[in-house]
Amino acid sequence: DLSVKAAPSGAPQAMARHAWAAAAARAGRADEALGALDTARQGLLAAGFAPTSLSVRRIQLLAGRIQVREGRAQAAQPVLQPLHDEPGDLPPAERVLVAEAWGCALTLSGRAAEARGAYQAAVSQLGRAVGPDHPTRLRLAAQLALLDGPAAAAAALQSLAVALASDSPLHAVAITDCRALL
Repeated sequence: DLSVKAAPSGAPQAMARHAWAAAAARAGRADEALGALDTARQGLLAAGFAPTSLSVRRIQLLAGRIQVREGRAQAAQPVLQPLHDEPGDLPPAERVLVAEAWGCALTLSGRAAEARGAYQAAVSQLGRAVGPDHPTRLRLAAQLALLDGPAAAAAALQSLAVALASDSPLHAVAITDCRALL
């Protein structure tokens, strides 16, 4: 049961809604998750959080990733572009997630060359922080390979599958485009 029980108002309620939205989106309830994220964002703003605060930006990131996973690239772009263009205080790992989601949104919009640049920027963000066999690096390599089609990405996807935990949900889905990897 994915329901948000009565909780204190303000920031604690907003953060609970954010967490609930992440679970709801993974459970196939994207529209409900997006509604909860909008409510959470409004709650944080009402509690005095700045629109550029890390908490508000994390909500935007999740909303953008959900939109992209649902194939709504046009709706995701205005949410993700400010995070991509002005990352502010987003930690490096979340900058990678922004670049990856931005790349997928561009891919779905038929802008493969720009998507390639976004994915390469995500790889650059990783720098030396993770090794060549790290799942994040391999996921980004698969994203880049998918720009040339699923058949061209077979080797990259196989390398990723080997690196994933045995219970990863990615083992249970057919990966035919960038959305499955978000």
